Parts: sequence; C-alpha cells; structure tokens
Amino acid sequence: MSAFASMGCTCYQMSGLPGFPDLVVISPRQSDGPAGIFLVECKSRKGQNQLTPDQKDFHMDAFAGQWPVYIASSQDDALDILNRFRRSYVKETL
Repeated sequence: MSAFASMGCTCYQMSGLPGFPDLVVISPRQSDGPAGIFLVECKSRKGQNQLTPDQKDFHMDAFAGQWPVYIASSQDDALDILNRFRRSYVKETL
C-alpha cells in the first residue's frame, strides 16, 4: 500500500471482504492521461500464495467487466502495475 501511496495514489484496504482484492487504488490524473481505479491483490511472494477459490471467482468476474485486477508482491511490482495500468488506460482512450 505504501508503494502506491508514494507514487501519488490513494489506496483503500479491502482485505476483510472474502474474495475481494486487498486494495482499491486510485491513480491521480497524469499529464498523459486521466485518473483511474484498479484493484490489487497483495501476496507475500510470487508463486508462494495462490489465489483462493473466492478470489479466482472475483478475478474472473472483474475481468469480464473489464476491471483490472493485479497481483503484487513487492514495491517493484507496484511500480510495474501502475505503469502498465497507465499505459493501457491511455491506449484505450485514444
């Protein structure tokens, strides 16, 4: 959460809801595109913590509704996720 906050995002902790991703992240408006919202599932290490059946169901439903859900296990992942989100959002709005 602090990694996203350090990049200017607002984060809401949602880990208490079964199946729902751990974070709702709001990316601020950038010079090259609009603000946006995406969801993040936090795992301690890649490959170590698998998604639960409820999380898998939510991810599939979110994907079908075109809501991006990302999985992060480090600050580098957070930076990569934010950059990928911003690039994809700019491409879709052009």
